[in-house]
Amino acid sequence: MLKTRSTKRRSPGEKFRDDILLGYPEWPTWSRKLRRIFVCLPSYGVGKESLESMCEDFGWDYPSTFKLVENHKGFKKAINEFVENGYKYRIAERRTKGGTPIRYEIKWSALQHVYMLESGITSFIKAETGKISIAENKLIEKAGLLEIEPVVNLPNENSKLDDSPNVVDISGESSLYELESNLNGA
Repeated sequence: MLKTRSTKRRSPGEKFRDDILLGYPEWPTWSRKLRRIFVCLPSYGVGKESLESMCEDFGWDYPSTFKLVENHKGFKKAINEFVENGYKYRIAERRTKGGTPIRYEIKWSALQHVYMLESGITSFIKAETGKISIAENKLIEKAGLLEIEPVVNLPNENSKLDDSPNVVDISGESSLYELESNLNGA
């Protein structure tokens, strides 16, 4: 009898997270701030000056951040390994179904991806509940996201006669169906 394949497929994000957890099983025990610092190591470097720069750029209190790093032995060990490994993340090992070991380097892009996925959830919840920070609000204002109007101008079927566009409000869910039918010519 043939074996059937599992119908469960893992998303790329889940696969990246699995890889990160194999290389850094302590990742879930780190606070968000420690994860931020760890993801930023290739950009900022390692050391007191690097941590000061991060604190300056992200608006963190340096003494409390320094204390946080110093008091977390597992995090300090991971940073020391990063430096000893030539400023590269750990080499992890996964085994195939046959038991063959496959070694791979934890990539910076995979760490970034996992961090963004994890922090994206909380950012989405904060935005959904209206509890966004001043910095996030400034970003929204600078990007001009508040100025986008939920209106689309579609050519009117009778536009050859009167040159007036068909204006459709797309701010509600039901209007999306209307927009789709207008675009499909129904």
